[in-house]
Amino acid sequence: MAGGRDLYCNVRFLTGQRLTVEHVYAADWIASHFGCPNRNECPHVDYKRAEGDLHNLWPAIGAINSSRGDKLYGEIPGETPTLPPSVADLHCDYERTTGPNAVVEPRKAVRGDIARSLFYMHVEYELDLKGMLPMLKRWHAARGN
Repeated sequence: MAGGRDLYCNVRFLTGQRLTVEHVYAADWIASHFGCPNRNECPHVDYKRAEGDLHNLWPAIGAINSSRGDKLYGEIPGETPTLPPSVADLHCDYERTTGPNAVVEPRKAVRGDIARSLFYMHVEYELDLKGMLPMLKRWHAARGN
């Protein structure tokens, strides 16, 4: 069967829609771990291996992937979806705060998958979980419920 569904909104891949590869453990975080100024200027061989690790890569609609950027995952009180204008008609459970400490809250059904991707990156490459460990343990235990 061709196609699939994206991480954040669970929508089928649509012909012509900008689909990107989401690094659940942000590529800039990986570059920083290996002492590089950013993901575009990181020749470190271990960065290349971690950045391309399929356990960390998920398909995502481009506008939502860009909206997330390298923001931490978090839990946002209430339920107010905050989709980029270009995909506002998707009506999916994606929330994001703004400001210097902005966080992204993905839909419940994928929180456990996200947690396990982050745990894997933490163990495999000794990457810091950036204070998210207690929340990620809850997300893993809930398994999308």
